[in-house]
Amino acid sequence: MLGLFSAKSDHPLTDAKEARRLFADLAGKEPEFALDDATTLLESLHRDQLIELDQRSDIIQQMDAAIVAAARRFARDYAAAVPSSRNEEMRQWRLGAEYWSQLAQSYASCLTELPTASAKIRDALKPALPLLYARALHAYTAVLKWQQFRYGPITAEFWLEAGKIYLAAVAAGVVQKSATLYANTLPTTPEREYLKSLAFQASSMDSLLPQEIELAECLLDHLLPQFVFGNLERPDSVYWVDALKPQPPKRLAIKPPAAPSLRYFSPGLALDAAYALKTQAEQATPASLNLGNSYPAVMVVDVLDHLASYWSPIPPQRSHVRHRVKSRMTIMSGLAPAYRCLADSGDNASAESWVVEDVSQGGIGAQAQLTRDSRLSINTLLVMQPEGGNNWLLGIVRRFARDTESSATLGIETLAKQPRALCVDSGGIQTEIILVDPWETSAQVRVVLPATAWEDNIAMTFNDQGKSVKLFPDGQVQSGPDYLIGRYRVRVAE
Repeated sequence: MLGLFSAKSDHPLTDAKEARRLFADLAGKEPEFALDDATTLLESLHRDQLIELDQRSDIIQQMDAAIVAAARRFARDYAAAVPSSRNEEMRQWRLGAEYWSQLAQSYASCLTELPTASAKIRDALKPALPLLYARALHAYTAVLKWQQFRYGPITAEFWLEAGKIYLAAVAAGVVQKSATLYANTLPTTPEREYLKSLAFQASSMDSLLPQEIELAECLLDHLLPQFVFGNLERPDSVYWVDALKPQPPKRLAIKPPAAPSLRYFSPGLALDAAYALKTQAEQATPASLNLGNSYPAVMVVDVLDHLASYWSPIPPQRSHVRHRVKSRMTIMSGLAPAYRCLADSGDNASAESWVVEDVSQGGIGAQAQLTRDSRLSINTLLVMQPEGGNNWLLGIVRRFARDTESSATLGIETLAKQPRALCVDSGGIQTEIILVDPWETSAQVRVVLPATAWEDNIAMTFNDQGKSVKLFPDGQVQSGPDYLIGRYRVRVAE
């Protein structure tokens, strides 16, 4: 189509030959360079007011198709990577987030201009409308995923903008029209792409690691056709959203106010399908799943279990009653600082003060102020000292949701009320560990140790209270950014 337009702009993409060369060049680059260049080109397109709407729309679609494989690979690599530094992590995140944000804005701008365009342009774009709306909403879901990689914040404006695109597709009569997003993908509709963003948000990604979030999106893609979505409440409806309001989807605990823009959705048969896949994945990852990457079967099982629990008509229940409080606590994060703190080394330079909002027998809800170089994330190890207390608690971050760029709401699981720092002999190597359970009263204990210090067949020994204690490895419980929790059998010699 590019060659059919008269030249009104000197933008390089308005020249058909140059555009083809640039798109081929983008497709052949390493993903991070391709995304960076594509973002710059999209920004320049947006600034050029001389390019007609139909031509700009066509250019955006071609660029989108040329870059999508690189964008997917970049997301997979980002989610699985262990960044060398906070600055490098932020640089990589911005590349992905800014590309999809710019692409979503570019599509949204075209669709917003469409009603006021000339009849000739509207007629020219009419056949492409199902694809335009579907790709716009697909881009919004990608924006949501990249924001969730950093646990938010997800702004109210995001839901308002996505809802407007969906309602515009309804008004245009194409919301349920089929379109093939990209080569080698199954047909979709604008409605299904909007539903994907709603289901993604309803799946509570704030307790998943980035690689688990990436996997959850792939599983959602596989199961989404079995979801039920519409403007009528059904007996099995689980969530609702008002597409005209700046708010995310909500669980159907009470009936929302009636409105033409109100929509209901539920997993439908996807819930049973998720449980069936989980059963299969407990043996091996099902061959029917095209996940775009290789994931451990245990991760697939865990993520399917997570998704099913949040799609269920009955939401996940807390194990313990939470009590509202308002107090402060001192925090040290990371294994090495936690060890030094428990060993009473006096090194509390990195201590932070957080506000406790609720407590229960098993955990704490808190508000944290985030520094510019904060590495806080899901599974971060913490030691915590309540205001006025003199003992340290050991905990792990289980939920992480950014309220703003500098503050977050966290859910913390309490592992131990009296953790102990010990230096043990591990096959002749002195290793600093944190004992979660008391060895004196337990036949088996949990131990936090550096991730590289685990040995399947090497015991750890130490002397305590005049006794020689030997801990024999009996399996790993979980791992975190800088630690591993192992299970050990206790043997005591007089």
